[in-house]
Amino acid sequence: MNKPLYLFTFLLFCLAGCKNTNVRTTGQAVELFDLKPIVEQDIELNKINHIKQKKIIRINHKQDIIQTKNVDWAKDLQVLLNSDINKKDWQDKFTVQTTDQSDSTEVIKYLSVSNKIPVKNMTVLRNKNNQTVQEIYIEKIIQSGLFSNEQMITYKPATYLKIKSVQKAVFIKDFVSEIEIYFIQ
Repeated sequence: MNKPLYLFTFLLFCLAGCKNTNVRTTGQAVELFDLKPIVEQDIELNKINHIKQKKIIRINHKQDIIQTKNVDWAKDLQVLLNSDINKKDWQDKFTVQTTDQSDSTEVIKYLSVSNKIPVKNMTVLRNKNNQTVQEIYIEKIIQSGLFSNEQMITYKPATYLKIKSVQKAVFIKDFVSEIEIYFIQ
């Protein structure tokens, strides 16, 4: 799926369930979503409970499936820790939009207003009643004059992680990879 179609599908998914058009936007400095404690809790619980994983790896449309019993969860979830937007220097670099998706779910979008921040947007689906995070989507773009790396990350705490990456470089064919990690009891 090409990038515009993938992004359109992603945005459509986020907006499709919106029954209430009540969007609350703030342009002022706000406390940003803290991803780190959620990921660290997953790492710790996965270690304690000896959670296994099923990993589906697709590289340039070739697929491999790996099941692992001894998992280095800190390493496998590091991509999420590297995507945390809750940094002191970034407090005024995001706009925040909150939309009620249903009576029990809200969608919180953090959109970067700076070209220097690799995390361009983070969307959090959260239960309004108990504030638990159901799903997180992250779009990251790292660019230089000769190279770019775009990542679309989907994370369901305690369940699933997907990283789709497209790397482009001058004079080299694009490199497309997708990794899906399922947490298995």
